[in-house]
Amino acid sequence: MQVTSLSFIGDIYPGGDIGKKAALDPDYAPLSSITQRFTDNTIIVANLESTIARTDTPVPKYATLLADPDIIQRFKEITVAVLGNNHVGDYGLQAMIDTREHLENAGIRTAGLGVNLQDALKPAIITRNELRIGIVSLSCISTNGQNYAGTGKPGVAPLSTKLLRHTITSSRKECDVLIPYLHWGEERSHAPVIDQIRLARLAIDWGADAVIGSHAHVIQAYEQYKGKWIFYGLGNFLFPDVSANQLNPDGTRESVKLNQAEENRQSLVVNLQVSKERVQLNKVLPVMYSSDELTPYPITMDRLTFDLDDLNKKLQRFSRRAAKNICHDREPVYRTSFFNNNLVHRYESPSFLYAHTGIMDRILRMMDTLRSFLVRNRKFRRNPCS
Repeated sequence: MQVTSLSFIGDIYPGGDIGKKAALDPDYAPLSSITQRFTDNTIIVANLESTIARTDTPVPKYATLLADPDIIQRFKEITVAVLGNNHVGDYGLQAMIDTREHLENAGIRTAGLGVNLQDALKPAIITRNELRIGIVSLSCISTNGQNYAGTGKPGVAPLSTKLLRHTITSSRKECDVLIPYLHWGEERSHAPVIDQIRLARLAIDWGADAVIGSHAHVIQAYEQYKGKWIFYGLGNFLFPDVSANQLNPDGTRESVKLNQAEENRQSLVVNLQVSKERVQLNKVLPVMYSSDELTPYPITMDRLTFDLDDLNKKLQRFSRRAAKNICHDREPVYRTSFFNNNLVHRYESPSFLYAHTGIMDRILRMMDTLRSFLVRNRKFRRNPCS
């Protein structure tokens, strides 16, 4: 049985300070300390969260991310760039299409972006050891992107229950292994919302072999469902500080810097061993980068800013109690509000930590919160996190 190594890494913004560092250091290789952990023929899939084009005309939004196409050579180890996210269209439709073209010309396959909806939903298929591995990419409306594809309209693939099912069932005919990489969830929250859990399980019920997620910019919980792995959020693999445009009450705008805290500089690298017979989890590698070095390096689980194992156990308990209550294929519902002169959408469904499923569940959540506080206080007393 031939086995293929398949690695997933989280959010990458290859602009800002990364571009400056690359200009000063011809030997800068941001993936070097991670890729050496895997075999030379490992397939690497990453969420590339930026416009990559030569332009200077952003769309009006809070934060716009741009990188020069020359930076792609520093990330040449990536096999598939996932583009179904809320920043690939930050500089308009043409720059978005240019992003895909620059990557494809450099030998990096792309998923999640197309000249129309049908094109955006197509899987990126990589063939290794006579095994066809498909990656599909969709972006949730909760990420507040302004770049969704439509009939005759370029953009990213929007995440809905109906489109997710269609994409998986149609792509399965072309692939031996199929894995959706989904852009979703609440930013800076380690706990997935119930709609993430529900959609991930539906994806597996419909034929996905695993589910990978991103967008929260922090690590989220992960679990097994029907023997298949779901990673709700890998976190920021390499995401330098970002400049944003803050709208003041008097109508003026000012530039503010969004600094990446320690939890935003940690992520998971997930390595799967895949064959026609099975998809097996081989390694979950926590990594971190500093704002100065901008080169992710492996760390141990106890270096994480939160107790990931404890969160996973809470997710397992929730899954056992609430599995029947979240087993439906309705479309997610969102709450809309106004922020920084833009409409923003948030999930109506709460984090699984705050889901109300009965009095006993509330008591157990209170006990979990108390236990986590005591563990955290003991763990970080001598070395507090920033």
